[in-house]
Amino acid sequence: FINALAEELGNEWCVDLRRVFASGHSNGSAFTGFLGCVPPYRFAAIAMVAATIPSSCPPDHRPSVLALSGDADQTVPYDGGGVGGEGAVGIPPALETMQSYRDSYGCASEPKVDTLEPGVRRDSGVDCTDGARVDLITVIGGTHSWPGGLGASVDPNTSDAGRDFSATDAILDFFESVPPA
Repeated sequence: FINALAEELGNEWCVDLRRVFASGHSNGSAFTGFLGCVPPYRFAAIAMVAATIPSSCPPDHRPSVLALSGDADQTVPYDGGGVGGEGAVGIPPALETMQSYRDSYGCASEPKVDTLEPGVRRDSGVDCTDGARVDLITVIGGTHSWPGGLGASVDPNTSDAGRDFSATDAILDFFESVPPA
């Protein structure tokens, strides 16, 4: 359905089909991770918010990947574990998952680490194959809410960075910076 929709929109509107992107939050984040790795490999980049999944892409397909996670997320634990705290679905730590992307994308062994604003760290893949980007943005004290979104603005458990940092702006900046598919 998603691929048919992208194709239809491309036929109806002036859309550069080499610059189509997907983003999602939580379960939608996992869906986005899988969607980026299925034929016809339409997406130049994907952004996963509040959940990271290991790549299921074949070795010759590398969409750029951005993940945004709060390190105080109790629903999808940043350090890995059961979804929802005790859920039957176990996930690996976000840092480990993104390192596996960097490894499979042929990036330099160590990511470049910088601070985007107080309480927000970015680990970026360096020298990845075909110019692909692999970035993890960690919101220190951030919870499962979309950073900078309405839910975060009323979440009493998230940090100031979780309330103030705009995941939406970060995703749009990331998508603008990646090479076409």
